[in-house]
Amino acid sequence: MRTTDSFKSSVASAMVQYISLKQALGRSFESQSIILLKLDQFLCKLGTPSPDLTEETFRLWCQTMKSVSSTVRLARMHIVRNFCLYRRRTVPACFVPDSTQFPKAQPRVNPTSSRIPRSRAFSAIATVFTIRFDLPYEDPQHAWRLFCYTPPVFGEESCNG
Repeated sequence: MRTTDSFKSSVASAMVQYISLKQALGRSFESQSIILLKLDQFLCKLGTPSPDLTEETFRLWCQTMKSVSSTVRLARMHIVRNFCLYRRRTVPACFVPDSTQFPKAQPRVNPTSSRIPRSRAFSAIATVFTIRFDLPYEDPQHAWRLFCYTPPVFGEESCNG
């Protein structure tokens, strides 16, 4: 990432130094650089000259991430917080977000099947049969493959849609 040309806000020089330090320490830091660039662009959109990163601007920036999950939002907020902690070394009065106010990480949502009757039918059929694991073609995914590629039970559609 071309950091010297990309960052233009009032905290641009600190962001460039922070990214350069992380890369000098051997980290790729590409995805974190993109988050910091998005924050920099957000600060530039707020006005000319761009405001410093404050509690208010941080809150406004966080509100732009309503469409992402709380876990992604949490990770991005921690990236900015780590930058602010770095910046505090040279600017002691700068804002550092309070991590206790960050959203809690949520467990990943597992996909659910819209074929509840079929999965119940499969469960009923599976309880009748005993799986023999001594056969060479059996593996943990064998029953699922059988379920997906067998013609539909009770007139329902297959797993492939």
